[in-house]
Amino acid sequence: MDKQKGFKRRLKQLTGLSALALFTCTAAQAANWRYAHEEYEGDVQDVYAQKFKEYIEEHSDHSLQIYRFGELGESDDIMEQTQAGILNFVNQSPGFTGALIPEARFSSFPI
Repeated sequence: MDKQKGFKRRLKQLTGLSALALFTCTAAQAANWRYAHEEYEGDVQDVYAQKFKEYIEEHSDHSLQIYRFGELGESDDIMEQTQAGILNFVNQSPGFTGALIPEARFSSFPI
């Protein structure tokens, strides 16, 4: 019985170490980040996204893929994709984020 407990404990330790090693190797590699916004090409959010992309790609090994309004669906679709971990960055109006993040509604508080 003690041999079996020792084996299970050792197996858990090895599994944990393997997971840690895999995470470390994956984290060190460059990633392709996804950024979505609610504007069209050349609008303010798009200009910001392009500058952000330039900065990220100049100062890291990561790349940034930008999605404009309508390319991934409507605003609620973008929020769902962000919650699912598909998108890494989102520039979205407080109207859609406020339902999920109450702090985002600060601009609609009465004075």
